[in-house]
Amino acid sequence: MISKKMITLLLCGLLTLSLIASCTDPQAANAAAVETAAPVTVPSDKAEAYTMTGTWTSDDEQTVVPLTLHLYEDGTLVLECHENKAGSWEKDSEGKLHVTIGQDQYLSTYSDVKKSYSVRIEDKIGDEEISVALSEPQDANKIAEENNQALIQFLEKGFANEAPVDIPSGAVVFYGGSNFVKWATLEKDLSGYPVVNRSIGGSNDPIRRHFFAERVQALAPAAVFYMSSSNDWTSGQNKDDIKAYKQEFFDEMAKALPDTFFVILSATPNPLRYFGEYHDGMVEVDAFTEEYCRTHERFFFLNVVPALSLSGGASPNPDLWQSDRLHLNSDGYALLTDLVREELEKLKQEGLQLSESLGIEEDGEQQKAVWVKDWETFEHWTEEDFSGKETAYQLIGTWSMEGDYPMTFHLLLNLYRDGSAVVYQHSPTRGDFHYFGYWTERDLEQGHRISLTMRFETSDNGLIEHPYSYRFFVQPDGTCTFSYDFGIIPGSYLRAADLTGSTAVLFANETEFASAMDR
Repeated sequence: MISKKMITLLLCGLLTLSLIASCTDPQAANAAAVETAAPVTVPSDKAEAYTMTGTWTSDDEQTVVPLTLHLYEDGTLVLECHENKAGSWEKDSEGKLHVTIGQDQYLSTYSDVKKSYSVRIEDKIGDEEISVALSEPQDANKIAEENNQALIQFLEKGFANEAPVDIPSGAVVFYGGSNFVKWATLEKDLSGYPVVNRSIGGSNDPIRRHFFAERVQALAPAAVFYMSSSNDWTSGQNKDDIKAYKQEFFDEMAKALPDTFFVILSATPNPLRYFGEYHDGMVEVDAFTEEYCRTHERFFFLNVVPALSLSGGASPNPDLWQSDRLHLNSDGYALLTDLVREELEKLKQEGLQLSESLGIEEDGEQQKAVWVKDWETFEHWTEEDFSGKETAYQLIGTWSMEGDYPMTFHLLLNLYRDGSAVVYQHSPTRGDFHYFGYWTERDLEQGHRISLTMRFETSDNGLIEHPYSYRFFVQPDGTCTFSYDFGIIPGSYLRAADLTGSTAVLFANETEFASAMDR
């Protein structure tokens, strides 16, 4: 006869065997987990420390999945997606975020350029493996303001080393961004007019507004040709903010210089940006600017789009732009010259009174530089032998940047007495490059003024045109310092180095310079 105690023991044994079987069967275990696991929800009562978003789109563009990563102050997280997942995170002493979701671990780093954290998440939708970059939402206006302030501080330092401006009132001032800066033949193209270029490469409206008083207003010009640039759009500002800012700036211009004529150029129809993602906004802002000029005295709108594009602005004209598809080439500047000359003639009919020609091309301009070739039209720079040339001035400097794009460049600038100029750019990690150009010198009472134009640079694709013009002051003892700008890199960092030098030649050749810098 079986007792109750034996029955109880038998039932317990059967239950134990059943549990063991279910635990050793993966499918059964997973099914049990699915049945018992509660869905992950996004809590509404937790404070978020960081939020990152991103989107995955299938190859056929038929499926779009938004993802949001919520990192909470208590160290927990939720990945909100097609199937929410929970996890944890922590921040280390270097500011990096260590993210754990299930068995997967990720590292999120902070970008000094974008001013935000980002992370790449691996996931699976059905049988398809996906990889999605998530980043913090950015305040475009805040980022733009931070970048502008950093650039303004840098430029203030560089402008302090500029050659003194000895310009009589009544000149025609050109004020804009890199398409004006790169107009190396401006004075020659507009000979007969007292023109002076006060433009700032890589600048936008806020930066030009900041320097307007010292770079334009102080000259008491008879006319100002103002060129806005696509740099106003590259930090994510919207068209309404840009229009409002322009109106404030134009109002300030008119108040500061009530007797000056202002010619506001339209956007330059470059293939990269104007005929790219910013087209509709730039067209709308141009319409706003044209209306402003129509309703304000002494303001005139110069629409350069029809002449610098095809079919009156319907499509880009690739023959007028450099290989970067952003800056005009010599053919583009020739057309721009015609437009500006026509506008100057119209202004004369409106009562424009100009000073005498500034004589920048005269008065002993080539005192130390005795040109043996026409360097303005010379193009065989890589075949030119610089080894035996006599150096009039030698300047050196170093530029470096930390953060997302760490790099260091050492620069050696030689101004040769035959009028040619070479910048040797050396980097132990990123290779060597050369920039070629020409220079002239003019006597001033307190020293000398150098006019330097760097026209070409070497690249992996050979020699490309990349003109930049500079003026800097040489002290009576032959020493000089100026800020040499060699382009823009991602994140709105202005690549420029403070070059210092004199008539003394410290390095006989580039090999000596590179060896000294690498020590």
